[in-house]
Amino acid sequence: TRSSRRIPELKAEFPSIDFDAVTDEDDVYWDSLGSQRETDEAMAGRARELFAWLRTRPETNIAVVRWTDHDLAHVDPNLPL
Repeated sequence: TRSSRRIPELKAEFPSIDFDAVTDEDDVYWDSLGSQRETDEAMAGRARELFAWLRTRPETNIAVVRWTDHDLAHVDPNLPL
């Protein structure tokens, strides 16, 4: 069962959101992992990539929405916030 929605559906529902930075139409993590889940190390790596990308952004206010119940500090307490 697919748990995420495709980008065109989200664009239609949220027209004021800029989805241009989304490079894949499908949820590549869900589709590639199937019933297997990411390791803590893989999640920490993605979190580091996210924070590195956020530091390059010119905006002064950015909302980060995530699905996991893990607190990012729980995954890697050394993440630069």
